[in-house]
Amino acid sequence: MIQVIAGKRINQEIALVDSAFVPVMKEKLKCYVIEGKNLKYTEEFGQFSGRFYFNEKYGFVKLVYLTP
Repeated sequence: MIQVIAGKRINQEIALVDSAFVPVMKEKLKCYVIEGKNLKYTEEFGQFSGRFYFNEKYGFVKLVYLTP
């Protein structure tokens, strides 16, 4: 996946890495865990990454972003 940030084309990697149960309200939802990070310009912008939890019924239920 490619995104343009500050006029530069940033390559990103996104992968399905695991499954987990996430507590939402009074339920524990089974979710797919997806991780992503930038691959280019890490010296200039730093390493941005994220972990996203996707449930088949509700969609994305938890998003965790890590910034440099």
